[in-house]
Amino acid sequence: MFKRITIFCCMAVLTLGMAVPASAAEETGSMRIVLDAGELPVTTGSVTLYPVGVVAEGGFQLRTEYGGGFVRQSDAITEELANWLVELSEDAQGITQELDVNGCAEFYGLSDGLYLLVQSERMEGFYPFPPLLITLPLDTERNIQIYPTVAPIVAQNPATGQGAGLFAGLLCMVLSGFGLVLCWTAYKKRWI
Repeated sequence: MFKRITIFCCMAVLTLGMAVPASAAEETGSMRIVLDAGELPVTTGSVTLYPVGVVAEGGFQLRTEYGGGFVRQSDAITEELANWLVELSEDAQGITQELDVNGCAEFYGLSDGLYLLVQSERMEGFYPFPPLLITLPLDTERNIQIYPTVAPIVAQNPATGQGAGLFAGLLCMVLSGFGLVLCWTAYKKRWI
């Protein structure tokens, strides 16, 4: 009987031990950046990721390189804030990754916070994408993919305004001048 009770207790402890949820020792995430150029391939260039702020209650606490202020969660991904942080990022350290032949770059081991993504080197023939602010985690997802769009630079001839309108204007001026000369000679003949 004692043997059965011992086996039952061991089985209960093992069963309860297996039911405990496992958690990671360190909660880190990753970002995969894939440049989207439509039908055209993006094969060169680089992107830089700057850690801008750390998670605080209700938003993000900016790092000292960016002024050390507080940004609310609702204001954290605005275009105006991204452009302002780009100006301050000249003295900050970021992580730069070269794009692979598919136009992709990956960043691993990122802690929770606010990140600024800029295209540090653009591919010839394409405009760089505008700076982006990214929060990690994004909707509780720690491994995220971002698809910034880059547009090709299309050469266009400037509009000069010298189409058929210029020719018609010159013709009208010549005919008007010729008409004035005829009127003046007719006027002169009548008085002489």
